Amino acid sequence: MLRILSIVFVLYSSAVLGAESSGENNAAKPLVHLYTYHYKPPFLIDTHAQQGFYYDVVDYFNEQSELYQFTVTYLPRKRLDYLLGQQQLNGIVMGVLPKWFDDTNEQNYQWLPGFYPDKDAFVSLTSTPFKYINQASLTGKVIGCVAGHYYVNVNEAVEKELAQRIDTVAEYQVLQLVKKRRADFGLISESTFKYFAKQSDFTGNFHVSQKSHDEYSRRAFITSTQPKLHEEIRRLFALAQSTGSWQSLRKKYE
Repeated sequence: MLRILSIVFVLYSSAVLGAESSGENNAAKPLVHLYTYHYKPPFLIDTHAQQGFYYDVVDYFNEQSELYQFTVTYLPRKRLDYLLGQQQLNGIVMGVLPKWFDDTNEQNYQWLPGFYPDKDAFVSLTSTPFKYINQASLTGKVIGCVAGHYYVNVNEAVEKELAQRIDTVAEYQVLQLVKKRRADFGLISESTFKYFAKQSDFTGNFHVSQKSHDEYSRRAFITSTQPKLHEEIRRLFALAQSTGSWQSLRKKYE
C-alpha cells in the first residue's frame, strides 16, 4: 500500500512540475498583441468567452510559434491612433487596409498579405430595396453608418447635402436603423451581415445591393521594429496561407 501511494505521489509530483514548467515556458515567451478596433462579429464575438475569428487566429499562432505568445487586444480607433502616434504599440494591427491609415504607399508600416476577403455592403429592406450604381444613387437618401468610419462617395454626398447620414455605435445598430425605417439603407461589412444572418431569422427582411460600396481583403500591419518578430509573424502568415489554414479558420464564420 505504501509503495502504491509512493508511486502515485511521484506521478502526481511529476505532472504538477511538468505543468508548472510548461507554464513557465509560456510565461517566458514575449507577449505579442493582435490589436483590433473592430468590435464586431465575426472578428470579436465575445471577449469574455474569447470567441471570434481573431481568437481562433491567436490559438493557431500559439500552436505554431515556439518564440512568442499571442493575445487579442481590443482598442477603440482613437486610442489606437494615439498609441501609434506615440509608438507605444508592440504587435500587429489586424483587419485593416493601407488607405485607412493614410499609408497607400505602404511606407509607414510593415504590411502583411490579405487574409479575409470582405465587402462594405449597402443593406436595405426587401420592401424598399436600394440599388447602388454610383454617387448619384445616394441623392435624397438617409444612410445609416457606424460613427467615425469614412465611406468614399457617401461622405462626399453628405458634405454636398445630397444625402443625410445617421451615425450609430455599431453595425447591428445600423441594421436596426434600417429595420425601423429611420434610414433608407445602411452600410455594413458583408462578413458581419452574414454572421448576423446565420444567428437570427431576419435574413428575409433585408436586401443587399448587388454592387457593393467597396471590396477588399482585410490585411494587417506590424508596429514593432524588432526584425526577429517581423520574421516570425511573416512566417506564421505565410504558413497559414500555404496550408489553407486561413480558409479553415474563416469557414465557420462564412
